[in-house]
Amino acid sequence: MTKQVSSAIRSTAPGLGKTRTLALLILILAAMSSLVAASPILYDVFCRVTGYGGRSATLDAYERPLGIVTGIPAHDHAYQVLVDATVSGSAPIEFIAKQRKVDDFHVGQRILLEFSVLNTSDEPIVAQAIHTVLPEVLAPYLQVQECFCTSEETLEPGNVYEYALVMRFDPAALEDPDVLRETAIRVRYEYLEKS
Repeated sequence: MTKQVSSAIRSTAPGLGKTRTLALLILILAAMSSLVAASPILYDVFCRVTGYGGRSATLDAYERPLGIVTGIPAHDHAYQVLVDATVSGSAPIEFIAKQRKVDDFHVGQRILLEFSVLNTSDEPIVAQAIHTVLPEVLAPYLQVQECFCTSEETLEPGNVYEYALVMRFDPAALEDPDVLRETAIRVRYEYLEKS
């Protein structure tokens, strides 16, 4: 009788193991498929929360205090941001800041500024934007996270180019009393034609 029981267990056990393995593989495949299907949504949420690249940010995403993301509260002291967009010399470039002024920019926040550039000539132009921040005491605390000023660009004639600047006001600025004496920040961009 013992031989019959042990032989019956041997004959059913291999089939049972294969069934479990198949069920486990199907479950893993279903979980992986669900993650693949949800990955665009998860990536979008990740980019909006962290400001990481791969997706154009909207102004709303950068108006929220950094404290919502990292637990660092925005400081009560607000700054007004004044934005200048100029062209050096007589370069045939039209350079426009879409927001000339932003109120209520706090230490601990991110800000998105948008610009458009147009080559008004009949020839391609190689140009580069450079920026300055005034007063200088604030410059070290305005961390540029995304910028179109890092390299030369070839601007084709008649084309309009849309660019964004994302800056973060470093919470470390709260430790500098000179920063808290200021009330306005001037962000100045100048487009230079390269020869």
